[in-house]
Amino acid sequence: MIERHYVTPPSGLRMKYKAQFDLGEFYKAMKLFIEDQGFLKDEQTLEKEYGERAIPGGKQIEFAWAVQKKENEYITYKVEIAARTLVIEPNNDIDMKFIAWVESGGEDFDKLGFFTRLYHIMIQKPRIPAHQTELYKKVYKFQNEAKKILGVMDYK
Repeated sequence: MIERHYVTPPSGLRMKYKAQFDLGEFYKAMKLFIEDQGFLKDEQTLEKEYGERAIPGGKQIEFAWAVQKKENEYITYKVEIAARTLVIEPNNDIDMKFIAWVESGGEDFDKLGFFTRLYHIMIQKPRIPAHQTELYKKVYKFQNEAKKILGVMDYK
């Protein structure tokens, strides 16, 4: 049995920014930051969606990332980052959304032995709030890194 314990609102934390920035450099820098935080095992697990379409005067690029970090056999941190960018000279718009949750249990939880399940229920489950706090800090670190890369001082 898998349980989700959200650390952000289920609709996500939003960040909007309008200015000149290099989307390719932003993409690479965020990917490196996520790798440094231990959330990315291989490139296959990063990009969930990518789309690009022409609009009058420029183009619209949308991408969604889904990353996870397994803390132990019972707890997994999961983060989804979605971005929509309008590339219109001279400024670009970016609208990002961060959704994060701690996932407890697992698909194989019912197959575990009695004492292992008892350990998870009695010891690991009460530790979920501490894991939520840890993931909360990491998500705000992601968001602050995105602001830093974009050079945001004051955002909408």
